[in-house]
Amino acid sequence: MNAGTILYIPVAQAEGGATVTVKGQLYGPTLKLDGTDITTGTAVTIATDSTRYVPLSVEGTGGLYLTGIAIDYAAGSPAATSHTVTVGLNGQYRTIQAALDANDSSETDRLVLKITPGDYREKITVTKPGVTFANADVTAKRAVTIRASYYSSNTFDADGKFVPQDEFDLGTNKCATVTIGAGAKVSPPTASPSRTITTWWITRRRASRRRPWR
Repeated sequence: MNAGTILYIPVAQAEGGATVTVKGQLYGPTLKLDGTDITTGTAVTIATDSTRYVPLSVEGTGGLYLTGIAIDYAAGSPAATSHTVTVGLNGQYRTIQAALDANDSSETDRLVLKITPGDYREKITVTKPGVTFANADVTAKRAVTIRASYYSSNTFDADGKFVPQDEFDLGTNKCATVTIGAGAKVSPPTASPSRTITTWWITRRRASRRRPWR
């Protein structure tokens, strides 16, 4: 993280507050959490009276090599509820992205997408915390597969500006099948490996299978 960067850390409402530990190495700048100067590797107490985003800012000159952020709630894990919507041909939503866009999710009221097994040809962006992708097949015999046909040609002009070669050429940072945005969190299925939700990264030259959740 370069100086001038602000990272917003989602914290849930919970009794007793929480501690946040930022892990990594500072190279020159001042590090502030919720407006207070901190150092890496030291637990800092924050208020958790409400669900909110806590700003972590890198100020001055230099940078932070960030390796992790740990949040420990005084009362253990914050109390959470969940609400489930269905995705699929006969579900409430035909696509995963439509279900994500139409429903709120947080660490205290989590969104569960119960996805009918099948092939979902879509590019997905998750921008909310507390989301769970769940295979609706309780028999563990059918899979949910997510596919997208975007890629990066890594083509740049003389000024270093990315030059797309066609409508599918989105660049390295935008061509993923499933993108998890800053502050968002997606929980993997907790079922057996045969119920794993599989994503495919498909380029115009090759298709490579990726299993991010097991």
